[in-house]
Amino acid sequence: FLHCILPPPSHHVRKRQFVGGARTRVLFSNHTAHKLQVKERGRASRAARQGQRIGHGMHKFEDVIVETTGPVAEIRINRPDRLNALRMTITDREIIRALDLLAADDAVRAIILTGAGERAFCTGWDMEEIEDTPLDRLEALVRSNLELFFTIWHQRQPVIAALNGYAVGTGSGMALACDLAVAAEHARLGE
Repeated sequence: FLHCILPPPSHHVRKRQFVGGARTRVLFSNHTAHKLQVKERGRASRAARQGQRIGHGMHKFEDVIVETTGPVAEIRINRPDRLNALRMTITDREIIRALDLLAADDAVRAIILTGAGERAFCTGWDMEEIEDTPLDRLEALVRSNLELFFTIWHQRQPVIAALNGYAVGTGSGMALACDLAVAAEHARLGE
């Protein structure tokens, strides 16, 4: 996640702990700490250049709803008619973009990832979207989909999966990438 060259033992070492102790990052020397802060500000300015802001209220995406209430943000996959199945290159990109925007918002202290409706958290890929995709293109999509898991895993704030139904395939992978998963009694996980 953060690659640093270890300084000589004489350098000052500071630790910064994230909310809830989910992850701890070690910053070495003021110069290195400054470089890391610049990197984090770079993510925020990239989001600002794209003309998007995360604040309070609802934000418009095609397949995802993002809401912030106080220090808690919620990312909801909004395709209940398809059991919240992901449209490749659309839904997963929107989740990644929402996570990047939320990472730049210092007011957000935790993120809840869930699905719309009560039947499913996420049932993986929408098979109607990929049924005629050539095998080589499908392999490239699978490899690029790993970015979704890594973005969740490396998120600055703790990400909580609220499993409100089926979590299958990519849905179960997203739940496992989160810092914490809370499941309803009727929730089911599968590969």
